[in-house]
Amino acid sequence: EFRRVLFRSLTQIVMQNGLGTYSEKYVITARIYNNAGNQPKKAIEYYDKLDLNKEKVEPNDICQYALTYFDEPFHNYEKSLEIASIGNKRFPRYLPLNRTTLYNLVALGKFAEATEYVDRLFNKSDSTNYIINDFITSANAYLGNKQYDEALDMFKKAQDFKGVSAANRLAAIKGMSDVHEAKNDYLQAIATYKDYLAGLRSENLPVKVDALDKLGKMHRNYAADLTGEEQAKRLQEAAAVYADIIKQFPANADYAHFMKAGIMANLDPELKTGLAFEDYKRVVEIVEAADNKDETDKSRLNKAYSYLFNYYYILKNDKENARIYLQKLIDFNPNNQDLKNMMDELNK
Repeated sequence: EFRRVLFRSLTQIVMQNGLGTYSEKYVITARIYNNAGNQPKKAIEYYDKLDLNKEKVEPNDICQYALTYFDEPFHNYEKSLEIASIGNKRFPRYLPLNRTTLYNLVALGKFAEATEYVDRLFNKSDSTNYIINDFITSANAYLGNKQYDEALDMFKKAQDFKGVSAANRLAAIKGMSDVHEAKNDYLQAIATYKDYLAGLRSENLPVKVDALDKLGKMHRNYAADLTGEEQAKRLQEAAAVYADIIKQFPANADYAHFMKAGIMANLDPELKTGLAFEDYKRVVEIVEAADNKDETDKSRLNKAYSYLFNYYYILKNDKENARIYLQKLIDFNPNNQDLKNMMDELNK
């Protein structure tokens, strides 16, 4: 209550006591809400009263105006970029404005333009007061623009940044893996990504399911470019990743079993041994037991039913069990006449 009254009193003093021009009053009031009050929505009410094309506003205030739209709760990168760009024209060498424009361009996926602001940030600004996110964001700009060598260089600078936190250092390592993957250098991408995962564990940071999922997909995607024993080896490594997910994240077991099943099916493309049987069976057990099923669940069931039908019908010559899964497929695809004809054949 005290802080609320204080902020209201400060803003009333500013707006009522003739402190400078209207633009100065708006800026000062916005500063109070933004910096002292942590009320960005109220700050924006006053920032938006400014006409940046006509009124004299200091570069730091233009930057803060742009950053207010950039940050929570707005994340309005287009508006933030519009404001920062006005500041760039008036103050082309002001580092915080060059930084803000760069960050917005990367957030908007405008990578070619963003690389121009990497140059402005590091080579055409009036300061060298860089922060680590300057290097990480610049690396992502180069990565998005397919300038891979420049991206690796920036991620390396981020990794070596003085006083870098563990989280940012690991983000840089992961970024380097992303660059190698974009170059289709899967061996280096996987090795670097494993360093990233090892770093998470050594820092007692959580290794989440999506982090392991990415590793599994990297192995699988690399296998697609290989043949013979090398391909089988990579597929087995991918399957091992999803086996770990099943153990560590039971809530995601349906997804992990489904991914592992697809990999095992690729290891047995002619259905000679039924390597994917156990995993597809578990997919069916888990998903059928769920109270609510979305379209993804239905798609996974459809795939699992198809495999299990073929497993029983082709590999095991077990028409009774084959009929069970064929009926499930018909229930999912009631307009598929081919499936109905197949059931007629089974019933003869």
